[in-house]
Amino acid sequence: LLFDEASSPQLLEVKSATENQRALLPSMIGDQQTSATRQWHQRWYGLTLLKLSLVSICVIYVISVSFTIQGQTSANIGLSNGKHAVHYDGLQYRSNTSDDALIACDRKTPPTASVSRRKRDETRIKETEMTTIPEFYEKHNNTCSHRFEDTVTFFHVGKAGGGTVNGVLQNNNIGIEKCHPHPGSCNKNIKNLQKGPATTLIINIRDPVDRFVSAFWWRLAVLCSPGDKREHKINNVANNPFDECKMSSGTEKQMLSETYRSDPNVLAEALCMDSPLHKNATEDYSEIEHTTPLSEWLQFLIKPEMIDKITDDGIQNFIALPLEKQGDNGDIIFEQHIQHLSFHLLQSRYGQEEAKDIIKQKPQDQDDGTKGKEIRIQQEHSSVRFHNLTNSTLPSVLSPLGECCLARHLQEDYRLIQAMIGDTGNERKIEGVEPLVGAHPVIRKACLWGNKEQQKLCQSDLRSMILRRAQYLDRS
Repeated sequence: LLFDEASSPQLLEVKSATENQRALLPSMIGDQQTSATRQWHQRWYGLTLLKLSLVSICVIYVISVSFTIQGQTSANIGLSNGKHAVHYDGLQYRSNTSDDALIACDRKTPPTASVSRRKRDETRIKETEMTTIPEFYEKHNNTCSHRFEDTVTFFHVGKAGGGTVNGVLQNNNIGIEKCHPHPGSCNKNIKNLQKGPATTLIINIRDPVDRFVSAFWWRLAVLCSPGDKREHKINNVANNPFDECKMSSGTEKQMLSETYRSDPNVLAEALCMDSPLHKNATEDYSEIEHTTPLSEWLQFLIKPEMIDKITDDGIQNFIALPLEKQGDNGDIIFEQHIQHLSFHLLQSRYGQEEAKDIIKQKPQDQDDGTKGKEIRIQQEHSSVRFHNLTNSTLPSVLSPLGECCLARHLQEDYRLIQAMIGDTGNERKIEGVEPLVGAHPVIRKACLWGNKEQQKLCQSDLRSMILRRAQYLDRS
């Protein structure tokens, strides 16, 4: 600092070297920064690839498990671009080995021996695997079925063809939830129809007067009489009333045979409003099994306080199966209604074309075998046949007075049936029979299922029931 820079060559040399080092310093720092950045990026790419690999493995595993659970089938089941793919539970299925569409083979595991009979169905676990239609009928000795228990409920009304409904549906390998023999046993079913998961209710309907007469005769047939030579049993005698009778702890048999002299007309006339026996007859009527009015079976769709409990997840479809013979020489098309119901349920799951194939490919020998079973069920549950073959008192017909008083006693049922017919457009109104008001709107859907022909047949049968009693129901 004491010397002039120009007068000291050593000092100039040192200064020159220092300035050169300062000039190189930025490039050295830049090279170090570039190297560090390159190393950081390499680590980031490596970690990212590792994460993507792990995610891919997890996704592949989840997808494979999902197909295993939902398919419940072997490796030959997958998806292809065939012409008849089937949708089931939101997925589309088809065999890889052929163009045959797949349908669901539903089975329930056998209940444990320790479970009571009432709880057995609840303890069974539903198992499903996808099969072709021929495999469906061959699988495991024909244990496959189309199970709708979660969403479809059948109210089996006594003496209205319920046994035939069960037989035809079983013949078509269709399983639904069932409630029988009286509304008191349907509490759980009603809750499911109010809040879900049940969304469809099926009910068999017969002319209320005819159903009462049939129930009267049937109870006379199956209940044990004093000195009865048939085997006395507590339950399950309906399938063999010729060899077995039901022991009754109450007075139902005595009331039928003694108070009303084994004649439904005597009770029917006692129901007249001006009869001194009216009060007792009304009480006795309610004691006869299978005579519960239709309006009581469907009170959860009639009473305002019960209608209010129905949510958006509850009942959405209402299907009526009318049992009616129109005219003296008319045909009963009840089984035709049930066959239409079978197709309707299959179509709701698989579509129209696959539903046709399922019914078409059903083995003929299976159909014939169950056809005999259906006939046997109808005969065994026929009180007329029982009385004819046992030479007991033949059933009598109702007098005009008995028919009139009985029809008026059951007038709410006829008004309910009128509400089920709904607005048929060109059909003229039945005088004297006003439809039941205030019922849930789903009541009017009773015949709005199946094709147009089926809907007309259903409405025609219900209308016939009312027309036969209209002269007695018209109080004007």
